[in-house]
Amino acid sequence: MITVKLQGGLGNQLFQYAAARALAERHGSTVAFDLSSFRNTAARPDVMPRSYELDTFGIAPMQPPLLDGLALNSGPVLFKKIGQKLRNITIYQERSLGYDPAIGEKTTAHTYLVGYFQSERYFENIKDTLRRDLSFQFVADPASLPHERILVSLHVRRGDYVSNPHARELHGLCSLEYYRQAAAYLADRLGEITVVVFSDDQPWARAHLILPHPVIFAEECSTRESYRDMQFMSRCDHHIIANSSFSWWGAWLNPTSDKLVVAPHHWLAHEEDTGTSADRTPAGWIRM
Repeated sequence: MITVKLQGGLGNQLFQYAAARALAERHGSTVAFDLSSFRNTAARPDVMPRSYELDTFGIAPMQPPLLDGLALNSGPVLFKKIGQKLRNITIYQERSLGYDPAIGEKTTAHTYLVGYFQSERYFENIKDTLRRDLSFQFVADPASLPHERILVSLHVRRGDYVSNPHARELHGLCSLEYYRQAAAYLADRLGEITVVVFSDDQPWARAHLILPHPVIFAEECSTRESYRDMQFMSRCDHHIIANSSFSWWGAWLNPTSDKLVVAPHHWLAHEEDTGTSADRTPAGWIRM
């Protein structure tokens, strides 16, 4: 069994599930989830409270067998190490933000995965399988989207990137200039576009995001209903994403082969060039 520690919101959970699913295919195994990071987050002011969200796609929160769970999460470190050895569990801890091409050789059919795995390269070989897996169970009403226009989703991520000093220092915020340049780039190539703005801070987006194109501000969804924004994003024709796994998946779940996706040049605040984060965007996505 491939047990993956789920962390973060829906976008992060999708990356973690996808990496585990690919390894399960490779090793002839199944996927389970360690949900321990969703417990007792109130005691950690630096961590935004999260919950299991993959049920949005009909993925049940399968947990590892009791003895495996005890070996992974209970008691002192020495107790866990002994339990892991007795249960023959391979531990794979992500060591960097880049793709590790040796992950297959470093794992077995009985592996515990810890990391974020934010690269399509971890699951590129099962893309078709994943697209079948990741079918929204709760259908959002698309009637408000004008299908006769060329629709470009644009995601403004703020939330904890603003309110949490650690998150802001790590991630930074996409500039208004980035959004203006990205919209202009797509308009030059596509003609007249309509921009659909998604954000966890719609009042800020309405006040500051001024574009020379028709704009629709999507209804702001609660954290628990964020899947609705992701589903609407995936139904747009083209995409301008933030440095956010959430809009990454909104764009990736659009199955059309001719979509254009613009992503930020810097994914993290202190990256000096795209080389340090090149693995995060699929081939063909435009970094700007």
